[in-house]
Amino acid sequence: MSTGQRKNSRYDFSQIIEYSLQSSPTDKFLKGIIHDFSHSGLCMITNYPLSDGEEILIRSILTDDSRAAIVRWTIQMGNNTIKVGLEFKK
Repeated sequence: MSTGQRKNSRYDFSQIIEYSLQSSPTDKFLKGIIHDFSHSGLCMITNYPLSDGEEILIRSILTDDSRAAIVRWTIQMGNNTIKVGLEFKK
């Protein structure tokens, strides 16, 4: 668990997830790996370039529901790998 300057505690977690872009609603899902999560959002690793402010839909692995999130920051890690900070929409 890590806190830093955050309102909510973050918990380390590694799980493959699927997400789609709100800007192009199709049945095409992209893949990412959760790095950590909190009540308000998560950090994921992906190889698809996302932009600050972009909205995505995260597909739940437990139900048929999807959860909307907003890209708050991105860090280029190298080798087409990007770390993305996501805030869940309310």
